[in-house]
Amino acid sequence: ELLNDIPELTEPPVKPSFDEWVKSNLAHPELMPEAFHVAIKDGEYIGYSYLWGGSRGDLIHNGMTGVRRPYRGRGIAVMLKVLGAEYAKKNGYSILWTSNSVTNPAILGVNARLGYLKQYETVELMKRFREG
Repeated sequence: ELLNDIPELTEPPVKPSFDEWVKSNLAHPELMPEAFHVAIKDGEYIGYSYLWGGSRGDLIHNGMTGVRRPYRGRGIAVMLKVLGAEYAKKNGYSILWTSNSVTNPAILGVNARLGYLKQYETVELMKRFREG
């Protein structure tokens, strides 16, 4: 469900299978399981955020942060990202980095509220070849 709300570069959006998602996220060699935070309400998973890239000196990356639609706007994403920031600081990292699509104002707002500073903007381009 959360992946459906991530802005995509392809039309129609190409979503990975669960196994593909596990391989590229949970089985990623730089994922830090101890820095994978999950929000649970009444036994239901309602959001998550994780850190990866701890092998890069003092820099750590905040990967996907997402909250299920019925629970958005309640500060859950902020709480999850704060837990990640606390982990990073406690473990000696001095730079917490993230990236987001400019078409996702909600998470951009969360990041601004938490003090993330815009470094630069990039433009991604795509050329589609016609079959035949």
